[in-house]
Amino acid sequence: MVTLRITWSDLFLNYVREPMRPLLLAAGVFLTVLGIWSLAKVIKRQPAEAGASDHGHDHTQVPKVAWLLLLPVAAIFLVAPPPLGADAAERDSGTQPLSQSDEPVYDPLPAGKDPVVLNLDDYAVRALFDEGRTLVDHTVAMDGFVTTSRSGDWYLTRFVTSCCAADASAVKVQVVGTPAPPVEQWVRVTGQYLDNHSDDYEEPPMLRAEEVVDIEKPRDTYLGG
Repeated sequence: MVTLRITWSDLFLNYVREPMRPLLLAAGVFLTVLGIWSLAKVIKRQPAEAGASDHGHDHTQVPKVAWLLLLPVAAIFLVAPPPLGADAAERDSGTQPLSQSDEPVYDPLPAGKDPVVLNLDDYAVRALFDEGRTLVDHTVAMDGFVTTSRSGDWYLTRFVTSCCAADASAVKVQVVGTPAPPVEQWVRVTGQYLDNHSDDYEEPPMLRAEEVVDIEKPRDTYLGG
């Protein structure tokens, strides 16, 4: 039932990617049917076991410790964990190399279409591995949530996953030229590439902001790897 509940809504997107919805729905239906069938067998068997019992105590009662198994169910229904946010991102440097092929090819951005809307990981790959060549002379717009550093810098941040939140890694773009919005706030930043290329990837790529606008948190907060 829990699997069906979180998959029928969009709650499952806090934990796994959208393409996994059909598999989760199938698993939820199977487990629900199995649970109902098992419960029916127990209920049907109890009267016979109760009538046959002559030991002076009842074996048909459910052990009290078994009720503890309901705690995870209650947690999902009542206090579902949120998607990864600023706290997790601040523990992730966001500077690890992103996936790339041996011979990366970065298509030029469309001419005369500024601002070009990019995913944060696409911008980071172009900035880090192509030294921003396809970003120069373009205005780009990207969505993400706000994180900060101890030094006072702020970053546009998204988590990238391959399958689920367990393998998520943060991608960050440092935003300069404008004060930081509140941490965790989702924003759309429009601006231009700023070169801070480093061969050892110690620093996230940078963007000089021209406009920062608050937006609603998206339905799916993760980007696909």
